[in-house]
Amino acid sequence: MAWLVRKAHEMGTVRSIALVGALGWSAALIVGACVVPVYSSDGPAGSGSATLVGENGAGVIGIVIIPLVVSVVVASVLNRRSAAPNAGPVAWTATGLLATFNVLALLSIGIFVLPVTVCLVVACMQHARGTVVVRAS
Repeated sequence: MAWLVRKAHEMGTVRSIALVGALGWSAALIVGACVVPVYSSDGPAGSGSATLVGENGAGVIGIVIIPLVVSVVVASVLNRRSAAPNAGPVAWTATGLLATFNVLALLSIGIFVLPVTVCLVVACMQHARGTVVVRAS
């Protein structure tokens, strides 16, 4: 626990909370796709419900895992001690790609991925605020 407190203080509390939020929400999306019923049917045989994975097959996990992969990339890039010069552009690029994914998937799962994108934008902004660029003269 002490390691986590030191790391949060070192990184900045807001950035830490944003990254944990992005990672947690991304993991919850995967669990939700497997266990939360999102489809329902009413017919002569009765009513029923199905999960996203149950209705569309296991291949949907490949799409639902995208926010988690992007969150892990952004968190690992922003948490490196030696990554200050190029961490920002890499993190912003990954976050921008996830934002594009949100727009493309807005009518299906994009709205559920939006909190991950917001958390990553906050983390990137906090990193940019704390980074000092030193230019050689």
